[in-house]
Amino acid sequence: MYKTIKLRIRADRERKQVLLAYEDIYHSALRKYVYQMILEGKPIRYDVKRIHKAIPKESKWQLYQTARNRYAYFLKHHDWEFHKSSIWNQHNFTVSQDTLILSFGKGFIVKQLVVGLACEKVEWEKVKEGMICRMDIVHDEQYWFANLLLQLP
Repeated sequence: MYKTIKLRIRADRERKQVLLAYEDIYHSALRKYVYQMILEGKPIRYDVKRIHKAIPKESKWQLYQTARNRYAYFLKHHDWEFHKSSIWNQHNFTVSQDTLILSFGKGFIVKQLVVGLACEKVEWEKVKEGMICRMDIVHDEQYWFANLLLQLP
């Protein structure tokens, strides 16, 4: 069984600027993949060389899978709008009750980014009892969140 736990990210203005810079790179790579699939009329094969160096190696597969899902959505709805900031493989972040450490690829402006988490003890107990599969970072105009996808025993 899978469950998503939503944790609020506490970051200052500079850290949010870093997250936004990464989001721009992530969305650019995602758009390139989806547009290529639309042009070819079918899902293209995974090619690590197509993906920007700033995206961590382990998260590149997640980006490719997202592009395939967005292409399938496009075939049904003729739109492929993407609302997540980025998707992270479990090897590219470390999470504790009050800290989230993100590891970026070689081509990014920073190697790691440490941000705070607003996590209650009850939420943290749920995170500890499951295995983290991946993390989605989402945000609106004011707040940022880390959505952890957990596999529960």
